[in-house]
Amino acid sequence: MPKVGAVAPRTDEHQRTGGSDAPTGDRGTQAHPRPGVAVVRLAVAAYALLLAALVMSNPVGLASDEPSHFYRAAALAHGQVLGTPVRIVADAAQLWGPDQLEWVTRTARVFRVPEQYTGCDAFRFPHGGRCVSPLTTLDRPLAAGTQVSYVGTYPPLAYVPAAVGIRVAEGLGLGLDGAVRLARAGDAVACLALSGLAVGLLWSRRDGSARLVGLVGVALVLTPIVLFTASQVTDSGIEICAAVCLAAGLLRLGDDPPLPRWVYAAVAGAGLLLATARSTGPVWVVLVVLALLLVRPRAYLASSRREPVVAATAAAVMVVGAAAGLAWQYRYEPRPDPQRLALGHALSVAWHRLPDVAELTIGRLGWLHVELGPVSVGVWWAGITGLLALALVLGSWYERLVLVAAVAGVVALDLAVDVLLVQATSPGFEMQPRYIYAVAVVVPLLSADVAGRRLAGSARGESVARLLGAAALIVCPVLLAAAVITNGQAYQAAPYTPPPLGWATWYGMALLAAVLALVAAGMLVREPAAGRQQVQAAAG
Repeated sequence: MPKVGAVAPRTDEHQRTGGSDAPTGDRGTQAHPRPGVAVVRLAVAAYALLLAALVMSNPVGLASDEPSHFYRAAALAHGQVLGTPVRIVADAAQLWGPDQLEWVTRTARVFRVPEQYTGCDAFRFPHGGRCVSPLTTLDRPLAAGTQVSYVGTYPPLAYVPAAVGIRVAEGLGLGLDGAVRLARAGDAVACLALSGLAVGLLWSRRDGSARLVGLVGVALVLTPIVLFTASQVTDSGIEICAAVCLAAGLLRLGDDPPLPRWVYAAVAGAGLLLATARSTGPVWVVLVVLALLLVRPRAYLASSRREPVVAATAAAVMVVGAAAGLAWQYRYEPRPDPQRLALGHALSVAWHRLPDVAELTIGRLGWLHVELGPVSVGVWWAGITGLLALALVLGSWYERLVLVAAVAGVVALDLAVDVLLVQATSPGFEMQPRYIYAVAVVVPLLSADVAGRRLAGSARGESVARLLGAAALIVCPVLLAAAVITNGQAYQAAPYTPPPLGWATWYGMALLAAVLALVAAGMLVREPAAGRQQVQAAAG
């Protein structure tokens, strides 16, 4: 019986499709028996419950920039894509300096929205028909039936799910709070669909180890802040989940044939969404594609040769998306001016902010003020670094080189975005991981891919993969449920009001999600004896 991580002898097929010494993960041996699809269904159901709990329990408007994102989506729901420029001339709370006010003025637009959404500024929602303590002053009074949003120049496509939720809420006669929560639900459903498609792409692999460790990668990518972002009105949730789906699809394209055509369609659709979600989308698509193509270039070339028309169509869709994203950015988005910075000082600031970015990568919820604590952050980072270490130990020299380059590239990208975009916009703005998370997802997913392929081909390897999958299903949902409760507890006192059905309902839903995940983990480790015999026969 070969040891864990042993590489099968090369075959003509491997030489034709491989790009390195790494095994492809589909060796042409008898396919390993799949654990029941019930495991995946339970896991997806658990994440759906967690998203629902966040949608309902987080108070309306208490997520980063949610009011402005909601007004952008509400205008789109009523057919307005482009708003009217407006100048923000004062910040009553003195949250922003003059350069920050200047930047948000360049991105601010006035939109036509239903009367029930008007009467406040871009930071707040009106409650009871009035605005409590507006934070900003405009250069002119707003006309009736209009509202200002300081994300008014952002690309519109990522706001479509929220816009659909708003129209449904209006059709049901719900008020502002109901519209916000259904807008959140629209985003959450879209993110769940993209994440579920990523799971489906990795689960469709023929080798059990590659499937199981791939799920570990997805679980680690969906950190508390990612799930929280996916449950609020924003464009970042769609961007991140589209990147996860794109990366999963590209990893699936690196497998041996046959490949179903829906994989190409998933890659094309996810790439289109990522390219058009935010102004940086076209660049992120290029970086994600290049990072994953580097692992097995010949495998991807062989994949495109087997289905030239389908592959070319998928590539064309992504190119069109990137062109549309660039066109929107060039026409409507302001551009920062890094020339005004002292680059050495700015780089030093960015470097010293890396620990904060690392914490925010796992989660600081609410309007970035609800801390999850060092235990949750530490355990989650231990999972990410542990998976990376396993891939480095098991991988070939070329795979190790690519993984190290990917990690270094993400750190370099963080510094570059902080200096050239965030600080160039205003030194007062904070660098947030969500700005680059669409590229950073490559590291855990690629680590899972390398480890899964190297564990393939032996019964012991599949046992390790099962234990990793079970651990991810136990730890990640439990920490996510704890995050839901921690976030809710920050708002249980006055002046906040309880959510519909009360706090206990949504806390209970989060705990139920953790229970479902625990059941899925138990199912995963209980493999039938017949299945183990088939694995041993295939390995041996």
